[in-house]
Amino acid sequence: MAFLSSALTVIAPAKVNLYLHVTGRRDDGYHLLDSLVVFADIADQIALAPASRFSFSIEGPYAVAFTAEDRDSGLLSRNLAVRAAYACSRHFNHPLDCRITLVKNLPLASGLGGGSADAAAVIWGLIRFWQIKAPPLSSLMPLLLSLGADVPVCYLAQGAHVSGVGEILCPYEPMPEWPALLVNPRQICPTPAVFRAYHDRVHEFSTPTILPETLEDRGEALSFLENRRNDLQGAAIDQIPAIGAVLSAMEQTSSLRLARMSGSGATVFGLYENDESAYGAAEQMQSRFPNWWVRPCRLNSVVRY
Repeated sequence: MAFLSSALTVIAPAKVNLYLHVTGRRDDGYHLLDSLVVFADIADQIALAPASRFSFSIEGPYAVAFTAEDRDSGLLSRNLAVRAAYACSRHFNHPLDCRITLVKNLPLASGLGGGSADAAAVIWGLIRFWQIKAPPLSSLMPLLLSLGADVPVCYLAQGAHVSGVGEILCPYEPMPEWPALLVNPRQICPTPAVFRAYHDRVHEFSTPTILPETLEDRGEALSFLENRRNDLQGAAIDQIPAIGAVLSAMEQTSSLRLARMSGSGATVFGLYENDESAYGAAEQMQSRFPNWWVRPCRLNSVVRY
């Protein structure tokens, strides 16, 4: 199989959990989740270019946050994008004949699926870079899950209900576009620590949610979401109290409809009535807290990759 003669750029959109319930825990320690996931129109980028041997580099505003182990292009790299490249090469029995550049725009360990989105974008990009007919998602599931529970939905990159450990995906569209605001206090929130704190706080798991047939109307969607939560939010605030400060500050902005933490933190999202309100809230938050990462965006408007 020949590779493309020109570079290919793929976006890795930010994942947002509109709600996240923990419904159980398997014997192997993996948690069972129930979540409604959407994607924002802000993203990392993955650039692929032909090369005689594989190499990997990181650019962008968050490049400096990576360690030498994260920048390593070898088999022992800790970077999920690199591990995805090698796993994809093995899966398709294809030489890794490219140079990959990650443009890191999203904060690390922020509850936005950044590393998982990068890995998913690498796989999606390599399939097209190598001009392989895109296989069905079901056949890719072992590859995707081997890289992490969030990688399958990030590969799907559209609104979906997620359950199991991340392997049960039900695309859930149409859903309304939402003017939104993402705010991160620029503090890393490691997922394992949050789950440990969650188990210290909670002794019963949540009941899985039955989704309505559609949430196309904003009013219906908001009513549904208001009766849900992020089960990890309290535990994450125990680990990173600044998450609580972000929630409190966001709740003081005008025209806010809902504020909640995404994933295991530390990013908080807010849903607003219109774009003007979201951008106004962003200006207000950035003025009050200049060290925070603040980004207005739209949910459910991203073009898949």
